[in-house]
Amino acid sequence: ERVDKIAKVVYGADGVAWTPEAEAKAKAFESDAKYDEYTTMMVKTHLSLTHEPARKGGVGKTMLAALFSKTFADNGYSVLAIDADPDANLAATLGFPETEKLTPISEMKEVIEERTGVQPGKTAPFFKLNPKVDDIPEKYSREHNGIKLMIMGRMKRGGTGCYCPENALLQALVTHLLLARSEVVILDMEAGIEHLGRATARAVDKLIVVVEPWRRAVETAYRVNQLAQDIGLHNV
Repeated sequence: ERVDKIAKVVYGADGVAWTPEAEAKAKAFESDAKYDEYTTMMVKTHLSLTHEPARKGGVGKTMLAALFSKTFADNGYSVLAIDADPDANLAATLGFPETEKLTPISEMKEVIEERTGVQPGKTAPFFKLNPKVDDIPEKYSREHNGIKLMIMGRMKRGGTGCYCPENALLQALVTHLLLARSEVVILDMEAGIEHLGRATARAVDKLIVVVEPWRRAVETAYRVNQLAQDIGLHNV
């Protein structure tokens, strides 16, 4: 109810009063870093269903991704959960054993070199921008309680060497997952929707924005909504 009321205030709906008490409480949290945390979740129905949460941490996005995964699996759907968040913990949330033994795709150097033609971290004049990825989910996913899981891995920052081959492979894999898979695919992703292009965005049927119950957080969600509209995600 709190989130709904603030949302209506931000969007200017009639009949909802922004009370002095609510205003005072919101101002009290203005200096709190948690104030503008948000989660975005993109949902694609089963005739190729995808959930793609993206977030600015701490609002329970990974828990939601895990709950969606379990719910669909319990209802007989084939589920592929993808942890594409740098702070990867979807495996643990889903109850996978020995999570430390799960190797992220971005750290599979031999696979990256084989598919892109370039060793990870090396500079090269040419490499494949559309590497073969259609067999990766079957080869490198783990299954537990009816849910298949893959970990994409962390994107390296500046000064750590060229990351182009890794990016090419991961981007091609995300595109394949969104456009070519027939099962329920749940992507647990980092903040923002910038990693989606117009083509992949069209494969997502619904965008759900989950925010903490503070005014500035809802304003952030409103901006995410505008970005989603720009790339063709109209069902928000």
